Amino acid sequence: MNFENISGILIALINNAFIMLSLVFFYTASNYDVNAKSKK
Repeated sequence: MNFENISGILIALINNAFIMLSLVFFYTASNYDVNAKSKK
């Protein structure tokens, strides 16, 4: 196994996980805002 290949794969996985977490965060935040506005 080449260390450069392993590090590149790890960086790609971390970047993908960060993007997914940010998308889920913004999605839940937008839903929470809509629910809060509808309750008022």
